[in-house]
Parts: sequence; structure tokens; C-alpha cells
Amino acid sequence: MKKKVGVLLHARPEDGGIYPYAERFALDLLSMESEDWEIVLLLRDSDRRFDAMEVERRTWPFQEKRALERVLLYLALALGITTRAFLSPRERELLGEISVLLIPAILHHPSFFCGLPFAMTFHDLQEEDHPERFSWRENLKRRWVNRSLAKKARVILCESPKIAHSLKSHLGVGDERLHLHTGGVRPSLLEAGMEKRNESTDGEKVILYPAQFWSHKNHARLLEALVRLEGVSLWLSGHGADQQSLAAMGKKLGVDDRIRFLGFLSDAELAQAYGDADLVVVPSLYESISLPIEEACALGTPVACSRFLGERQGIPDEMCFDPESVDDMVKTLSKGLKEPWFRPSSEQALDGTDALRKVVEKLLSSSRES
Repeated sequence: MKKKVGVLLHARPEDGGIYPYAERFALDLLSMESEDWEIVLLLRDSDRRFDAMEVERRTWPFQEKRALERVLLYLALALGITTRAFLSPRERELLGEISVLLIPAILHHPSFFCGLPFAMTFHDLQEEDHPERFSWRENLKRRWVNRSLAKKARVILCESPKIAHSLKSHLGVGDERLHLHTGGVRPSLLEAGMEKRNESTDGEKVILYPAQFWSHKNHARLLEALVRLEGVSLWLSGHGADQQSLAAMGKKLGVDDRIRFLGFLSDAELAQAYGDADLVVVPSLYESISLPIEEACALGTPVACSRFLGERQGIPDEMCFDPESVDDMVKTLSKGLKEPWFRPSSEQALDGTDALRKVVEKLLSSSRES
């Protein structure tokens, strides 16, 4: 009988790049064939992305924990208590017959308490690299959770050598437990229909930045740069409480009539936005890798980005800028709009199946040993 490999997909669209990463993560696993194991997806009730696929699906009861429950869970993490008593009867039932668990993002419940060998993707360690971006309470919580999970996980995945280095230096994770998994562009985005827009009569250019409205995404400096980019509109997709403050900032700077807030976009809408854009910009202050860069390159839209991202993702230096310098950003964006650079199609594909197959086999081996 085949072993059942559970994949817990808890990310929502408003969770940013984790959501499409998790989708590609699951699709890579589902594309593999094995005589020894089969995939079981543990999903939110609202997640319909895999309905057309022949795969076992179980609806996981993702619910906000009450204050006392959260305190008990964090205390258990600190003390290393891993009993299944912290799982509900329904959660224990859903994990029935599952041998190992894969989670493509940080999630301490139920992974820490499930009693199964598990692998987890760490997308960043911002609390270690940039603690000034969080409150002391958020820093404490992130460190508490990440350190506990890093000790417990049999395998840790990350998207870049930079994050691997952080995991080793800050959390003491050894090379034997680390695996790189870069994910890639979702097939549904590549398959979505896309047409290039017609140039407006006044020659207006469009810059697109698809990202959540979080401080490290660096929207504020991009708005300052927009003031100095004549005949350019800025399209922003995403969610977040900072949208209102950015809208107010745009009005104060006198560029509110050149900013469009697109909200959350479907794959078809996002593909069309890439097609309409003259340039995709990613001015982030911190990322492991940037999925919008990969998506834009795959769909044939030129990119300008923060220099550290360009070094990681093969963007030439002339299309990169210091994300803390508005002057450098303006200079690079102006050049990118006049002399766009396109990545050759041969460099577009990212395949994470080999890494994930090794992870599953390693987890199943550890399951048999235990």
C-alpha cells in the first residue's frame, strides 16, 4: 500500500507570495509519479484550485485560536511539548493514515504537535536580519516560533542561498537538513490569455508593482520616484492596511491621479496586467527571491529591481538600483522605460521537482526509522 504524504496549504491570497509559491509547491508534488507514495492535500474549504485534479483532498479546519489557546501553544513551543492533545479530534482524524507532512510556509499548529516527520519552507528570517522592522512583541513571537520549528523539522526548505545562510548562522540548521526549492511560475499564469495594450495617444508609460502593502516592499520610495517620472502611471496590486496611507501619500505628492490600486488579481487579470505594463519594478528592501521578477520574465515584460535581487535572479546591473536611493531608482526606471531588457526564454523555467522528490524520500525514510 502506498504511503500518504500530506501537504498542508494554509496560505490565503492576502498572504502575498506565499500563496502562489504554495500552489507551485503542490503542483510540483502532484506532477511526480511514485510506486511508494501518493499526495493528500489538506486545504481550506474555500480553496478550489485543485478541484479538477485527481488527488485526495481533505478540508482542514483553519480557525483563529482564542487568546488562551494561543498562549498555551506558544508555551508548548517554548517547552518542546509535542503532544497531540493540542490537536482537535477532527484534526487528528484528518491526519489519519498520513505518514509525513509537508508545509510550504511557517505554521506551528498542527506541524509541531502532529507527531509526524515534517518538512517546512522558511521564506525569510527578517526578525533576525532586520529586527527594527517589527515591534518587540512581533520579534519575540517570530523568534519563538521559528527557532522551535527549526529544531523540530526533519527537513527545512528555503528559496535562496541567502536564506540558507541565515538559517545556518542564526538557527544553527545543518546542511544535512537544508534543501533549496525555488518554486517557479504557476502554469495557470502562463496559460492565461494576454494581449499587449495599445499605446495611449499621449504616450503614457505604465509601471507595474505586484506586491502586498508591507513596509519592506518599499512602496513609499517608489511613490517619491514617480514624482520625477513624467508621463508614467504606477499600477499597484495587492492587499494591506498601508494602502490608505500610500493613497494619502500619493495625494500629498501630487501623483494620486497617476496611481491605480488594482486590488487582488486573478491569474488572468494578473497576466493581463503584466501584458499591459511597459516595465515591472520590484524595489523591495528584503526578499528571499522575487516571484514577480520570474513571472514578468516568463511573460515577456521587462524588469527593474533592487540590486540584491538582480544579483540573485540574473537581472543585469543596468536594470538594478539601490532600493534606499530614490535618485538611483529614478535613473534606472527611466532607462528601463527607454531601453527595456528582456530575459531570453531559455532562462525562464524553474523546476523544483527534483528537490521535492528528495525531501519526500528523506521524510519517508525517517518515518520508517522512527
